[in-house]
Amino acid sequence: MLGQNRTREDWELQDIADASLETPSQAFFPDQLIPRDPAKWQRQKSFRDPTTSAGRQQLKKDFTRSGPVARVDTDPRSVQLSGLRSRWRLQGWRFGVFISLVAVTICLLAELVMLICAMTLNLPQGDKDGIGLLYVGNCAKVERINTLLAIPLNIIATVLVATSNYVMQCLSAPSRKEVDEAHAKGSFLNIGIPSVHNLLQKLSWNSFLWLTLVLTTVPIHLLLNSAFFGALQANNYGVAVAESTWGSRDYQSLGFGFFNSSEGESQVDNFASSIWDWEQLPQSRGDRIELLSRDDCFARYSTPLQSKASNVVVITKQQTGRYSILPPGPPRDSPLFEDGYVHPFKFFQLPEGVGLYFNPYSGNAEPILNQSHRWTSGITPQNTSRGLYLWSHDYIAGYGGNDEGAASLKSMFSSFDYHYWTVIKELQYDFNNSEILRAGQWGPTSWMCSTTDLLAGKTCTSGKKSKAPNPWLITPENFEVDHCLSQKTEEQCSLQYSFTILLIVIGCDVVKIIAMAITLFRVLEPRLATLGDAIASFLETPDPYTRGCCLMQQEQARQVCGRSPWRWRPFRSSAHHQYQHANRTFAEKLAPEAAVWKQKVTHWFSVPSKSRWAAFGILYVGLLAATITVLWIGVRDLRQMGINNPLNQGFGTLNPNAIFTYPVSFTTFGNNGTFSVAQTSQSKTLFANVITVNTPQLLFSTLYFMYNGMFTSMVTAAEWTRYASVRKALRVSKPRPGQRSTYWLQLPWRYSLPLLSISVFLHWLVSRSLFIVRIKVFGWDGTEQPERDISACGYSPLAILIVILILILSLVAMLGAGMQKLTPGIPMCGTNSVAIAAACHYSENGDPDISCQPLLWGVTELAQKDAPGHCSMSNEEVDKPIDGSRYT
Repeated sequence: MLGQNRTREDWELQDIADASLETPSQAFFPDQLIPRDPAKWQRQKSFRDPTTSAGRQQLKKDFTRSGPVARVDTDPRSVQLSGLRSRWRLQGWRFGVFISLVAVTICLLAELVMLICAMTLNLPQGDKDGIGLLYVGNCAKVERINTLLAIPLNIIATVLVATSNYVMQCLSAPSRKEVDEAHAKGSFLNIGIPSVHNLLQKLSWNSFLWLTLVLTTVPIHLLLNSAFFGALQANNYGVAVAESTWGSRDYQSLGFGFFNSSEGESQVDNFASSIWDWEQLPQSRGDRIELLSRDDCFARYSTPLQSKASNVVVITKQQTGRYSILPPGPPRDSPLFEDGYVHPFKFFQLPEGVGLYFNPYSGNAEPILNQSHRWTSGITPQNTSRGLYLWSHDYIAGYGGNDEGAASLKSMFSSFDYHYWTVIKELQYDFNNSEILRAGQWGPTSWMCSTTDLLAGKTCTSGKKSKAPNPWLITPENFEVDHCLSQKTEEQCSLQYSFTILLIVIGCDVVKIIAMAITLFRVLEPRLATLGDAIASFLETPDPYTRGCCLMQQEQARQVCGRSPWRWRPFRSSAHHQYQHANRTFAEKLAPEAAVWKQKVTHWFSVPSKSRWAAFGILYVGLLAATITVLWIGVRDLRQMGINNPLNQGFGTLNPNAIFTYPVSFTTFGNNGTFSVAQTSQSKTLFANVITVNTPQLLFSTLYFMYNGMFTSMVTAAEWTRYASVRKALRVSKPRPGQRSTYWLQLPWRYSLPLLSISVFLHWLVSRSLFIVRIKVFGWDGTEQPERDISACGYSPLAILIVILILILSLVAMLGAGMQKLTPGIPMCGTNSVAIAAACHYSENGDPDISCQPLLWGVTELAQKDAPGHCSMSNEEVDKPIDGSRYT
């Protein structure tokens, strides 16, 4: 049972026997390994001695940084438990995979519970295109439930991504056999970092399982956070103006309704189509009508999305007759209509003898005096990428001029649309190219502004204003408001879920569980997951291909190993490279000057390879440029719509003007004066918006993993170079007595926790920067107007600006860390397996005991005039290499 023939169980039994005879300090520093310098021996004796202050401090650092030094436990129950864990192979990285498997299984069960509960609570009227309906009612309650549901969804997503990343890093970690095969072919592998390079060296089960985990993680990023969502309510209410004497009636007995005098029945086409004496109308729905003061009226209707109130009659101080300030357009039987469409620049008389001049260039119309009837119905504009488009039954007035082929689209307007009748900018549609040329802003509150302010592009309503201006003047004739009659409505916001999204995520989790189970029970070979694992392996069994090149640097190893696998090379050249390397050691391929020690200062940023820097730089620059472009386009469009302070639009709050939607397709203009818009199903629109909103989340997660990998490689190199100045025990994934355990694979907590916190904060910022907007529109009579519903992507310029600042600061932090100097006096091996193996030739045949002792790198054999010296990791006293001396 000597040397390499001893099994792991033999070593553990020997450790237990030795522990019964030795004191803790003797067990940690056997006599034959005591340094020759008594002072050094005394310092090392108290290195982790709990009876000394320095020892207690070091033990504290072990716990916070990596974990305590493994101690020998003589308790028979512990020995039995250790044997049980060994039998089930749940030690080291394998135990972490088991924990990951359990965590993903719990997440799957939670998702199944959510799906079953959602299907149980699903309301009958909601099951459309895979979108279910859970609740309809109070908007504040919908937002509260939606926010609460986001917490478990984000926890599940974080757990799934974190566990997948852990298992993926374990799969990319090489075994000693794979390292030996790579070295035999003249190649290298990466140690201690997530590495696609390792997987490309040899396609195997590990590569397949790694790819499976990647592909099942992508849908989680893109879909899970949008499995549950709320749909807000917007009432497309009607607005009317009446003189002061009219408002003195008993408003509580009044109702909203339309009466067609020629047909003798109620019509519900449009609130602005007819305003009759309310005494003649039956109450339409029994909603309460409230008398509001001027300030209360201003506060209630100054919101862009009205859900608590509907129609309003504004009582003015003038006594000039009744007014409807929302002209719907010419009636179908008016002289303006010939052959099914509107002729521009025509004057016609309303039945009551009141004139209305319809100008297709400006879209302006004179106010309608008294009441009118038999108006044609119209549909309000829908949202486009920067504004609104019009639905069917709109009036289209063509004209020539410089914009040949363009047309100005006009419609009847309610509270949503009145802004388009008054602003100078027109909504134009190019029939030749089937695209919107220009659009104005969403302005359901524009009727509350004076004509002067509205034409000047000023905003008269704001969330900061709670009182009406004095005097409060409204368009079109600057009527002074005295009070209002407001119709109260029930809120109809809804909480919805996507059955399809939940099903896709559950399917991905099932595949993920299978992949992790295969990793746990099929990948049985020990992995070199940490730098300490690799050092211990190379000290116990030296690598034959790296003997004689103890000064090899990481960059030299890359040059000797040939071209990077990231670059394309034909099979022939790869085989030729392997043939040239056959039966040759790395020392034979190195230049003679590589054996001469020359100390130089290196920085952290020199550790990651050029290909890793290039990949990170391309993704970083692309994301930063895309984010800046989105901010620039958003601010530009908001300013074009008259919003001069886009950054004041709110932080992650819904602004109907700040949205992106997908282009719509129009059919050709027909003889009947109508055109139609191609409708898309709710499910397709939802999926398109979900992918658009969450794609940045996926890209930022990829950037985080690359950022994390860069820091991991730099921290690994820093840990390696400290072996030149501080004698330390190895930090391994499966510790033996005298070795340090680890609570992570490579990146310490003091780096990983801040990086993870920044990542979580950045993901939250991205979710506030780009988010799903779903608005259900209800007409003046309380019925749904699905053609007006909005399903789009909202954005917040302020949140996008903060994301840009965080990106810039993260790059500054990385560059600042990269400027740190590595500890001199040791070759900069980084994570390169060839360079690490070359520095770990302590003895010709290896020593299984040395890896359990505190190690220091340096000169173990002094250089002579006729013979080079040798450097290696050692548990004995070593000297520093001398500039100009040769070492092999």
